[in-house]
Amino acid sequence: MDFGIQLPSIVHHDKPLDYLVNLVKEADQMGYKYLSYTDHFGPGRPQLDPLTTSTAVAGASGRMRIVPAIMLIVMRGIVPTAKHLATLDVLTGGRVIAGVGPGSQDREYEIVGLDHKERWPRFDEAAKALRSLLVPGAPSFKGRYYSTEGVSFEPRGAQKPHIPIWIGSWGSEAGLRRVARLGDGWLGSALDSTPERFKDAKARLEAFLRQQGKDPATFPNAVCTMALYVSNNRAAFEGMGQPPERARREGEPPRERVMVGTFSECEEKLHRWKEAGAQALFLRPVQDDLEQAYTFMNKVASKL
Repeated sequence: MDFGIQLPSIVHHDKPLDYLVNLVKEADQMGYKYLSYTDHFGPGRPQLDPLTTSTAVAGASGRMRIVPAIMLIVMRGIVPTAKHLATLDVLTGGRVIAGVGPGSQDREYEIVGLDHKERWPRFDEAAKALRSLLVPGAPSFKGRYYSTEGVSFEPRGAQKPHIPIWIGSWGSEAGLRRVARLGDGWLGSALDSTPERFKDAKARLEAFLRQQGKDPATFPNAVCTMALYVSNNRAAFEGMGQPPERARREGEPPRERVMVGTFSECEEKLHRWKEAGAQALFLRPVQDDLEQAYTFMNKVASKL
């Protein structure tokens, strides 16, 4: 199992770029394999633009794969999204994974002038249009909402055969079918999953992949938005790792799905995620980013 570190959405530091560059550099040296970031337009809390931030720290990322988890391609637009991903792939020597999804917040669609009810048909087209731009030799795409006909797009990235496109899904049947149909990998979310539900979703995804003529054994996955706070001082993490209200399930402990707890508790959770078939976890420190990244690797992951 591999691990990724998620960039904080806001930095309360007098030198934010220095702080982030140091975090990324140290995470690479600790053995983290992925650098991820979430994409939101608000509202409700201050956030740095993740595209700008990821580009600013890319030079310090060493060998890590860079994965937006997820990028809101419907709201950002297909050509600008493809241009960002392809440019970042060139600048990093081919280390980008295009993690994409529609997003779930209706207010975000409203503030960019789009209808939230159209997000799924728009996303289906957007994923196909994105592939037509990033994959050399792919046919152009023309749909109801998007068209890449006549679009000259270069460079398409540095890696061969192309930048992989991973589709985000919380695990519904429609979402998993979409992953199998449109993706090169699956991004699950700790916001709405447990190891047991992930295992069930993975089994269903494998059946859908076979229907698409794809080999489940070579289809990667990762679980993102995994809140992290590990401490043997129980008072330090009380109230942490709580998922948003919309993601909570009746009767289910909110911390059941995230990496918040004592060393032994998080070690047990990690074993459950591995046994469920999760290939990577993208961890989001709740606070004390660098200290938590180090503690997890040395006190929890080392026991795997």
